[in-house]
This record gives sequence, C-alpha cells and structure tokens, in this order.
Amino acid sequence: MPSTTPRPVGRTPTVTCSVTRAGLGVSIPLASFASSPRTTSFSWDTKEEPGLPGARKGAGGASLDRLFDRVFADRTAEEREAIRRKYATEKTIAESDRRIEMIALDLIEHYNERIRPNGFKAQIVTVSRDAAITYKEKLDELHGPQSAVVFSATHGDEERVASHHRLDEIVRGKALWITERLRRFRELPPSPSEREFVSGETFLYLGRQARLIVTPVGERGSGVRLTAGRLIVPVAPELSGRARATAVRKQLIAWYRSHAARRLPEQVEPWRLRLGLAPAGVLIRSQEKRWASCATDGILRFNWRIIQAPVSLIDYVVAHELVHLLHRHHTPDFWSTLGRVLPDYEERRESLRRLGERLVW
Repeated sequence: MPSTTPRPVGRTPTVTCSVTRAGLGVSIPLASFASSPRTTSFSWDTKEEPGLPGARKGAGGASLDRLFDRVFADRTAEEREAIRRKYATEKTIAESDRRIEMIALDLIEHYNERIRPNGFKAQIVTVSRDAAITYKEKLDELHGPQSAVVFSATHGDEERVASHHRLDEIVRGKALWITERLRRFRELPPSPSEREFVSGETFLYLGRQARLIVTPVGERGSGVRLTAGRLIVPVAPELSGRARATAVRKQLIAWYRSHAARRLPEQVEPWRLRLGLAPAGVLIRSQEKRWASCATDGILRFNWRIIQAPVSLIDYVVAHELVHLLHRHHTPDFWSTLGRVLPDYEERRESLRRLGERLVW
C-alpha cells in the first residue's frame, strides 16, 4: 500500500484531456484509481524534427515530415507542398483533425487492451485547448471511453471552448475537500531533523520510544539489544564520523528487519482468520514508497519500517493488504470490506500519514 492512500470520491471520467505547454503531441500517464504511485506513460512525440524551421530531434520522437506525409497521404505531392508552405507549423500539425482521429483510434485500442483491464485511468495532455476538445470529440465519435476536458476558463472564450470549463467546476465542487487537505497540510508536524546515529537520538519500536546508545564492541555484549527503553548498538571503537554512523545504521536496519520478520506474520494471523483468507506468504522488504503491498501471487510484502509504528497502525496496514486479496483495487467494495473489519480505518490511516515521516531514515 502507498504511504498515503486517498479514498476515491465520486464518479469521474476514465479519460481526461488537459493542456500543457511543455511540448507537443499526446502523453498519457496511467495512474490508478486510488492515486497509486505506480505510473506508466507513452507518447507520440511530435517535438521539433529536421525538416521544419528551428527543428531539433526529440527523444524517441517521430519525424514531423513523416507525420505530415502520413496525415495528408491522399493529397498530391504539389498539394502537400502547398499545404506545407502555408500551414505546416508544429502546432497546426499537432491540432490536425485527421491526425487526432488517427491517434484517438490508437488510444482507444491501447486503453481497452492495457489500461481498463488493470483498473487504471488515462490522461491525454495536449498543446492547446482546441486540441484537447478535438480529442474529446473524436473519442466520443469513435465510441471511446467516457472522457472529459479539463482546463481553466478565460474571459471571452468562444462557445466551443466555454462549454468545456470543467476545471472551474471541479475546483468549486471540491472546495471543501481542497480546504480540508490544505488544513491537514498546515497541521503536519515539522520534518524531523536528519539522523546522525549517535547516542541520545530517539527511535521507535512498536510505537514506543527507545534512546540510542552507541557503545564499543565487547563493552556491553555483541549485537543490537533493546533493554529498559535503550537501544544499544555496539560498533568497532576505531570507527568515527560517517563510517561510525553508517555502521550504526546498518546494524539498526538489520535488527528492525529481523524483528519485523518475526512480529509481522504474528500480526497477520488474527486478521486473516477474521477475514477468512489465506495469503500465500509474508515477506519483509524495503520499499521506497509503500508500507506494504499485495501482489497477484497472494504474497504480502511489508516494509520493515512499519515495525516502528504502534500496533494499531500495523493492524491497519495488515488488514488493508489482506483485503486486497479480495479486491485488487481501491474500489468502493474494497473500502466497504475494510470498514467492516476495521471501522476506524480512516483515523488509523490519518495517524500513519502523520507519523510516516519519522519512520523513514
């Protein structure tokens, strides 16, 4: 699961068409319904290429000359040359109605084969509002997925553009949600200072604080020990500075991982019985952006860092991943099932969001 897992709100289109000045062509980031960090993208890159004034070769881009010839393939050579001289600017080609129709067909095929079966949504990013509207119209005309145009309004927009002032509607409709998120952001505690891994620093284990004590090897036994609220880490006496800190951190991670490997399967057991489920296994990993995950192989993979959190928050992560054995994506059925076994999951999720930064070092 992501370190922050927002719950979906309401029904939204599966494809949105928006505008950017960051380049030409179409780019479709594929993001999951629940804002999963997993993102895939592909693009038809029509950035400047040799053959037009001021052209340069774009990374992986198709030649504008080839694109032009393909769009106007039914014209004679003389007609194509006349069109090229008069109209062949990058923006004109990018907004070409026939080019957009060709790309829209490819988009629909890709969406039906790759995006929709995996529970993803798509976004088409275009060079202008006119192009965004044309993509929307072509998707509708070709019986593509439900879509909407998203861009900001300006005074004096012509009727075709004004009918798609969806961004303004979204902002107004989500005003309370936006205000609440801004409030939560302001209330977040300040970022913890960078760890130095020296005696006196505080670490968490199962939500309880432990003071780090760094000692020379052999002075208080070997190996990391947690005793009387002190986390004792022995290091070679000849180490100092960064080398000493690195050695302390390495030992701490090993200690936390070993305890996670022992305690987390114990936490899974009562929750899997409550849900009537049998995961294929429990593994300990070091994910960069997730507290845990549940793959299609039925194995639960937990980030060792979660063992620092209070048991109530570990239970939230465990229950969350177990429910994924029933519902792959964060659908209403997923949240309903989680709510039945863990009615206060929203409060626990919020507590984990607040604590999360302290657990990453």
